[in-house]
Amino acid sequence: MKNNGLVPNRNTYNILVHGYCKLKWLKEAVEVTELMTGNDMLPDVWTYNTMVRGLCDEGKIDEAVRLRDEMESLRLVPDGVTYNTLIDGCFEHQGSAAAFKLVEEMKSRGVKENAVTHNIMVKWFCKEGNVDEASNAMAKMSESGFLLIVLLISYNMMINGYCKAGKMAKAFKMMDEMGRKGLKTDTFTLNTILYTLCLEKKLDDAYN
Repeated sequence: MKNNGLVPNRNTYNILVHGYCKLKWLKEAVEVTELMTGNDMLPDVWTYNTMVRGLCDEGKIDEAVRLRDEMESLRLVPDGVTYNTLIDGCFEHQGSAAAFKLVEEMKSRGVKENAVTHNIMVKWFCKEGNVDEASNAMAKMSESGFLLIVLLISYNMMINGYCKAGKMAKAFKMMDEMGRKGLKTDTFTLNTILYTLCLEKKLDDAYN
């Protein structure tokens, strides 16, 4: 680009940061951000969010949080993507206590929880076998009037959670609730139920 007289812009650098983070080459991604600043071009929220995701994927949550602080020092405002990425990373690598601390911090800084935030909580509650808490998070989503497609993802995670916990009656109750809300069961929903029924050797129910 430079040899052809073209000047790399912020998008050029952001594409490189994104590519390096996907490859888990975090050192090279940091070098690109240093190149940006060396060319009088400050990283933006997108750059930082990409780096935060890369660090969280590697389990480097403390470093990701430090990047969030660095954003603020540059007067860049961490957004819902920043916090959702950190919350998801905390659930996976540091446990629910650290994740909920970030949820509270998110609220205190005026960043609204969105559908992604709630789905992250539903996902990790289900993975931890805490389906009652997942159900509470689902209820909050429903009260907040989130889109049906977002609720479908949550219902599928809940049904999967109940199946893994051996609570088939509750899983079927969730399926009925989906129908009442106008949500159609999809392949994921039905495959989850089928798999569990086959594991329990309830083949007649599985055929039905």
